[in-house]
Amino acid sequence: MLNAKMLNDMPPDCVFATGVTTDSPTGANINGTGRKMCWIAKRGTINDWAIYVMFVDELVTTISSLEQFDFTRQVPEEYYNHPLVVATLMSIGHKLVSLTNVARLVPCEIDALELYRR
Repeated sequence: MLNAKMLNDMPPDCVFATGVTTDSPTGANINGTGRKMCWIAKRGTINDWAIYVMFVDELVTTISSLEQFDFTRQVPEEYYNHPLVVATLMSIGHKLVSLTNVARLVPCEIDALELYRR
């Protein structure tokens, strides 16, 4: 479970968790579409953090024009930490603002949740 000390010990701007969820009440719940979403949790430059989510099909469409990311259906999870994927998620992805949804994706203690950047 993530806590403030763990965040303090991380290097700035690192991605420390990734995953796949759905846009639903049991997932990231942006619009409730039921679509598959990928997400990253990233520590900020200062002592904060945020989760960015994006529909998998939109991420694939955005980055598939680049030769090294020639995926037809999905971006393999091992690529979520790639600088291009991180930059794409951060620039056009959705930042989660509901702390309930944040804690669902990254289980954390209250002190870490208080450092979450909305």
